Amino acid sequence: MKQFKYSDDLGFELKKRLLFEGSLPSYFDKREFNQTHLFREYSQRLEYDAVPEFRVIQILQANSDFERGKILFENLAHLSRREASDIGLWNYLSHNELYRVVHKMWPDIENPPNKSSRESYVLNHWIMTSSAQSELMDYPLSGLWWSFFLTIDEERADKYELTRIFFKNLTFRTKIFGQSKIARQKEALIGVLEFIKDNGLDQRNFEENGNAIVPYLNLLGGVKPLGVFDRTWFKLKLNRKFRNDIDCYGRLFRRTERPLLGEEPIPEAEEVLFQDDKLVICVWEDGVELTNSIRNGLSFQFEVDFSLPNHSLFIVLKNGFVKKIDKEILQALVFNQKRMFNAKLPASILNVFYDMSDCLLLACFKNNLNRKSLKIYCGDLINGSSINGLSKHVNSMTRELKIIPIPNSYLFKTPSLVKNYPEAALSLDDLLAKDEIEILKPIIQKYQMFN
Repeated sequence: MKQFKYSDDLGFELKKRLLFEGSLPSYFDKREFNQTHLFREYSQRLEYDAVPEFRVIQILQANSDFERGKILFENLAHLSRREASDIGLWNYLSHNELYRVVHKMWPDIENPPNKSSRESYVLNHWIMTSSAQSELMDYPLSGLWWSFFLTIDEERADKYELTRIFFKNLTFRTKIFGQSKIARQKEALIGVLEFIKDNGLDQRNFEENGNAIVPYLNLLGGVKPLGVFDRTWFKLKLNRKFRNDIDCYGRLFRRTERPLLGEEPIPEAEEVLFQDDKLVICVWEDGVELTNSIRNGLSFQFEVDFSLPNHSLFIVLKNGFVKKIDKEILQALVFNQKRMFNAKLPASILNVFYDMSDCLLLACFKNNLNRKSLKIYCGDLINGSSINGLSKHVNSMTRELKIIPIPNSYLFKTPSLVKNYPEAALSLDDLLAKDEIEILKPIIQKYQMFN
């Protein structure tokens, strides 16, 4: 039998029936949800098989959320990120095949804890109305799947080793990390769990340690594009920040909670985030600034390493233009003094990066026919020798536009995709350039260029 899903809008219909039309008693029956026949018109048939009954029995007999999640994930391991973000799928499962599983995980519907109402209890465990990552991590079924997907490490002898650590604390898994800015970043989570494992932080004060780690990474997420870093980078940052906490106390502290050692505060290994040749570039729509400190609330600021040769700052605008400023121009800025552009940028900033001056710019977007399209532009065609140089029109289509740097070696691997004028592009399913597009697909998938 094939799997079914509900349409996305059924979540709001279920919520309305619960709050205003008296469907609450239907959830008290822990064997089946007796209103499923009312929602057949919302059902859509999928191409893969449904979760079989014997798997449901196995999940019900499992003794922990880890064991439940392992069975569920292995049965649905074929889901893509997009499919696993579909709340219609999870709403269907939670009211049909896996209805009993949700009751098994959250059995207190008649007497919810913390004086919560029964309606709120149902809304928080059975009915999804948002596909935000925080919601996907927090709801019972989707939370099990995503917790496994983000923590399985095929490089380990036991690929579930870090997953087991993640499941040691529900609050850390679903609330502290699940609600954070980096909840979709697999490399970030693996780096965090490796750091926790290496320092034995899962054996004591797990939740308190998580309350220190995640706010710090959220802070870094305000000044760095965290999606481009690997697990090693996250472990390095955490070790620099919390080494003294671990050595002196065996646990981590938030900055405002860190105790005093005698009369002097414990020195923070990463109190100064940027050292050596690394400084901070702050970018606004009307200027840039070179400094060594971060600014609260500023979206585009990050570390630059001036020891790297032939690098430039690229400012990508939402209207398809790109502004480039060479390293030599940046180094000549007056320290801690904002340098204004002659004119404000002609559109809001999409993203900013510091990369090789002759890197290639991979642009992905939707064309007028709503088809996924892509092109490559040569970054060395953009003049970066002046801070007030004009922006270069890289792409004329701006619907769901994303532009990232890729190495210039792709110039020879994918020559058909190089289009150095705004209107050019190829569809993702273009047959003539199929082989070249396949070369780029790992990058497209890694950086979720069409998500």
